[in-house]
Order: sequence, then structure tokens, then C-alpha cells
Amino acid sequence: MPFGLTSDFWGFPLGGRGRTPYLSWGAGYRAFPAINVYGNDEKLLLTSEIPGLDMEDLNINIQGRTLTISGSRKSTEAGEDERIVLNERSSGNFSRSMTLPYEAEADKVEANYENGVLRIHLPRAERERPRKIPVKVA
Repeated sequence: MPFGLTSDFWGFPLGGRGRTPYLSWGAGYRAFPAINVYGNDEKLLLTSEIPGLDMEDLNINIQGRTLTISGSRKSTEAGEDERIVLNERSSGNFSRSMTLPYEAEADKVEANYENGVLRIHLPRAERERPRKIPVKVA
């Protein structure tokens, strides 16, 4: 049976067409990195904006249905004769894990990073794909 991104993926229906589910994490909380997931019965595409990141500071791990993105983003320093007036970009270590709606074929997962956008292509594992069972007539 095909999964529904709106109910099976997040565990509850979305608030309407194109809306994101309401999650109460507290005032001002914002998960980092922000992630969008697109998919169908064959594959998922995860995108995330992580500007200013060195690739040696990024880790992507998949185990079963759990995908984890972790890394470290260096802070920018003010010059000797400058002081920080406004600092909205976070720095330091981060980690974000999510449960996928199905297992991905780990050997075929591909990730690329261009212009600050991380894209992870996750093909569905063959053993997880829906199969039509033929009915034999006796």
C-alpha cells in the first residue's frame, strides 16, 4: 500500500493543502537545519539549506529508517576594530535525525551540496517496495 506523506510520514494529517503540521516546541524554537522532504512510492528527496558549511564538517548517516544529518558550522569573527552589531546565524555543532516512511537502499543514497543547499536522494529499498500478488485460480 502506498504511503501518504501527510499521514504516514509525520504520523498525523497536515492542516490543509500545502501547510506544515503544527508542532509545539516552544516560542522561538527553530529546528536546524530546516528540511524539506519530497517523495513518492519509489524515492525520497530531502533538501536542506546549510550555508557556510565546509564539507569535511558534515556527516550524513542512515541506519534502517533513521536518517541523521550532523556537523559543525564555524562562527564568523568580527575584525579587530569591529564589534558584532547583529548576529542571527547560529554556529557550533548540530544534529538532526528523522524517521523515514520506509527504508532506503543505503548503497544507492546520493548526496550533493551546491550553493549552500544539501540534496539527499534516497531510493526506496527493493524489499520495502509494494508488490502485487497474483491470484492463482485452482
